[in-house]
Amino acid sequence: MSFETTDSNHLPILTIDPEFKTLIPPLLQEERTGLEQSILNEGCRDALVTWQGVLIDGHNRYEICKKHGIQFQIIELDFDDRDDVIDWIYQNQLSKRNLTDEKRDYVLGCQYRHRKKRSSGRSDRDFSGGQNDHPKTAEIIAKENNVSPKTVQRAEQYADAVDAITSVIDDDITESIEPGEDNSIKTKILTGEIKASKQDIVKLAEQPIEKQKAVINRVLSGECTNVKEASNKIDLEEAKKKAEEAAIKTDVELSIHHGDCVEWLSSLDRCADLLITDPPYATDVDDIETFAQSWLPIALSKVKATGRAYVCIGAYPEELKAYLNVDPGELELCQVLVWTYRNTLGPSPKDQYKLNWQAILYHKGPEAPPLNCPIMTEQFSVQDINAPDNRHGDYERWHAWQKPDELANRLIRHSTNEGDLIIDPFSGTGTFIIAAKKLNRDAIGCDQSRDMIDIAYSRRGVLSEC
Repeated sequence: MSFETTDSNHLPILTIDPEFKTLIPPLLQEERTGLEQSILNEGCRDALVTWQGVLIDGHNRYEICKKHGIQFQIIELDFDDRDDVIDWIYQNQLSKRNLTDEKRDYVLGCQYRHRKKRSSGRSDRDFSGGQNDHPKTAEIIAKENNVSPKTVQRAEQYADAVDAITSVIDDDITESIEPGEDNSIKTKILTGEIKASKQDIVKLAEQPIEKQKAVINRVLSGECTNVKEASNKIDLEEAKKKAEEAAIKTDVELSIHHGDCVEWLSSLDRCADLLITDPPYATDVDDIETFAQSWLPIALSKVKATGRAYVCIGAYPEELKAYLNVDPGELELCQVLVWTYRNTLGPSPKDQYKLNWQAILYHKGPEAPPLNCPIMTEQFSVQDINAPDNRHGDYERWHAWQKPDELANRLIRHSTNEGDLIIDPFSGTGTFIIAAKKLNRDAIGCDQSRDMIDIAYSRRGVLSEC
């Protein structure tokens, strides 16, 4: 194809369509530098691709060739319309081997979104994809790219999240940038400058706009290394501030050790009348099976033969399996109780049911007396109690997985007497420790987070470190 319009270096002048250009995943700076050096050494080996004189593949090569006056070849392709061009751009990008996982999922999600829009006959402006829309479209794209339909649907969720975060934050970016440099939040996410898992990006997009901005700013400033760390830190700060503002003071004196739970448990005798705790879930540790084996046997060994234990865990199959495989020693695993809640359900799932329950592993010693549970409504193995939820004003919510005070009160009343000793190796913001002290039990705990312990102090009185 010949071009009558050329620049001072006698290179064809191609039309750049802004929309087409934004569909191309950005290059890392080192990738662009490497591409430029390769073109300087060997020339532009790959032809640029156009449609009706508009560049649709090779934007980075085109800019480098213009900068250095290097000749390039052009291939002109024929398409029926812009939608066909866009779909080709996405598929062409997916065929490239140098895409990172983040870029590949983003492009895959965009392609799925575009195909759904086309089959619906709607514009981007009025299109809002549902989670179960166009299952055949997902299957077609999955087959084209040798992935599962679920992967395609998850990729769309990730692409939507990246675009949502970009749309609310890009206007606030005021840094000076070099000519030709893409400084958008999307670029920073997809190139890894903003470090985050795809799941963390999806979660961030569900947060209020101000929190999204705060999280991104902390990562970009270097205060936090990744999105998850920044988000957790902000949550803790907000909880601590709320606790200080509430200033709920009683004469409760807490005893919470700051440190590693296994080291703390190892320092204890077999002294506990009750172990009650809420350890990190499978979503928060690398290997839930190894984690469960690392702490639960030693914790159960600290419970007297007359004692009991309640261990709160998630409802994830791998977590249930990990904990059910732990040898409880002298204590017997009697039941798997359920705490269920109806007030914090979250978004609708794509192909699973909503999780509105968590498991509680109930152990008892061989000499444990009968439960003290005279109230009929408390005798069920399913405890139906709303989760702490600031919106309803029933309970103060200090962190994401906090258990309700009522659940703590019930379990402690059922299994202990005044003066008994209760231990909690994952005290968090102090729910079980505080409930025990209010019921005139002795209670000691441990947590590795100084911020969590500070919130416990702010919630309920004077903290005495041990």
